[in-house]
Amino acid sequence: QDLTHLLPKIKSPTLILWGDRDKVLNPKLTKVYKRLIPNSQVRIVWGASHHPHEDKPNKFLEILNQWLQ
Repeated sequence: QDLTHLLPKIKSPTLILWGDRDKVLNPKLTKVYKRLIPNSQVRIVWGASHHPHEDKPNKFLEILNQWLQ
């Protein structure tokens, strides 16, 4: 289901966190999300799939902690 029309409605600062080996949602979509979500930042978790929090938990937490500071 394509929900990209909703992305511009996101008003909060947004971290777009994506695994470079995601087979569910193509990592190229990060460019679309970044363009459509105001005040967003893209971070890629290298070597991770659609579940970067499970594949690379330490890297995931590192990126998340940096974002929250």
